[in-house]
Amino acid sequence: MAESSPSSYTGTLVLVLGAVFFFLGWKKANTSLIDALGPTEKIQILENLYRRRKLNRGPKVVAIGGGTGLSTNAKRIKTYYK
Repeated sequence: MAESSPSSYTGTLVLVLGAVFFFLGWKKANTSLIDALGPTEKIQILENLYRRRKLNRGPKVVAIGGGTGLSTNAKRIKTYYK
């Protein structure tokens, strides 16, 4: 039986991938902060970040049920938030 152990290439690959993912996350966080410091200086930074990340995506709606009532309500909610 041959024992298989991780080679040095596997460790290097894991470290490089981790560094790449860290860099991409850091870049996205900095871009988000820089965008928040844009032209609207009257609004606080945290509130501007909240608006940009959460409110611009729209509400999350969950509907459980069936029949004609559910589809009617879903259509009304869809037209209300467009």
